Amino acid sequence: MALALQWVLFGKFPSGVLPNVGFKSFLAPVGGSKGVSCGEVLFRRAGQALTVRRDEQAGTFTVKVGTNVLEDEEAEGERDTPHAAS
Repeated sequence: MALALQWVLFGKFPSGVLPNVGFKSFLAPVGGSKGVSCGEVLFRRAGQALTVRRDEQAGTFTVKVGTNVLEDEEAEGERDTPHAAS
């Protein structure tokens, strides 16, 4: 589960854990073809929702904060921005 979470959030594994060159076969979905993995993680805090989604087939990475949806570089920026706890 931790490796799947790492992949959804960052698109790769931590160095030294698994080689990043063969992760598509490692993440092959149940009943699907290799390399078409998709993952979504939902975080909730004090009534706020943050959804992070990576779709290997579509080549997209999105972050949804409330109703605001950010894609690719903007999504990565939002993911990496520290936010104060409310």
